[in-house]
Amino acid sequence: MFLGMAGCLSARLKARNRRRGEGQVAWIKPMEPVHRTRVEEKGYWAQVKFDGVRLMAASREGRVILYNRKGCDRTAHYPELQSMKEIAQDFYLDGELIAPDGSGRPDFPTLIRRDLADPRRAAGLAPVIPIQYIPFDVLGWEGQWLLDRPIEERFEYLRNIPASPWVVPAQAWLNGAELLWAEVKQRELEGIVVKREGSPYVPGRASPLWQKVKHRRTLRVWVGGVVIREGQVRSLCIGRKDEQGRLYYIGNVGSGLAALDADVVIQGSRHLWRKDSPFVNQKDLPGIIFWEPELQADVEYAEWTPEGRLRQPSLKGFVSGH
Repeated sequence: MFLGMAGCLSARLKARNRRRGEGQVAWIKPMEPVHRTRVEEKGYWAQVKFDGVRLMAASREGRVILYNRKGCDRTAHYPELQSMKEIAQDFYLDGELIAPDGSGRPDFPTLIRRDLADPRRAAGLAPVIPIQYIPFDVLGWEGQWLLDRPIEERFEYLRNIPASPWVVPAQAWLNGAELLWAEVKQRELEGIVVKREGSPYVPGRASPLWQKVKHRRTLRVWVGGVVIREGQVRSLCIGRKDEQGRLYYIGNVGSGLAALDADVVIQGSRHLWRKDSPFVNQKDLPGIIFWEPELQADVEYAEWTPEGRLRQPSLKGFVSGH
């Protein structure tokens, strides 16, 4: 059933590309994994789930075209990825775009600052916020759609993609989910995705052929404001600082605020109060008492949202000093 579905879609994509004309490539809505608290291992390929932005890369007639998860054209945002045209004359890749930090781990907030920037600034931002594209699947190659082909065949094309400073093809391990999961946890990466052996690529839906599992991570943040109602702290406005010391808003955290914490915050923070927002990317936050960002806290969270906010944050504790 799955192979037949992918095969029908391959035929429709060929027809749509013919209608669009030469030099244009149809956007394929990406296949998505289903969430699991524990993944299968036997009969599944395991890959690292990187903390980045989903990006489809297509080459046609010497030009690389980039689409995000929603089908928006991101070609102008990442001019350095035009170097991918050397890979092949005609390809269609699915992958993840990341912004590595100093240790090589993905830094999602930094990536979002570049992704949301005016594309006319892209050339100047490239050396300031370097990116890497990690293709993890090959959907088309040299005029042939591979959606209905087994994942092992698509991985063969993936292995033929040369690594470069901007492109690092993902690796995959058969029956290796448990070992990879342990490695990912140790390195504090987002999680893993496992993909069923012999499976096709099924666009546009979350499929149990792919399964993801993620662990909650901890982030040290700066507190830039507080929401107080009825004498209680309801949430803290938190942010991260960039290399220049500018504070970027990444959300509010209310879970984990015990009554003792609230009392400490109210009584001990009045010297930090200020009139304007300390966040460079969020000036209008109604009902907030803004602070000088001098207090740090450790926050546990599930993942980053596409807007650069923490999802399901929970306060673990305050940090003394700077």
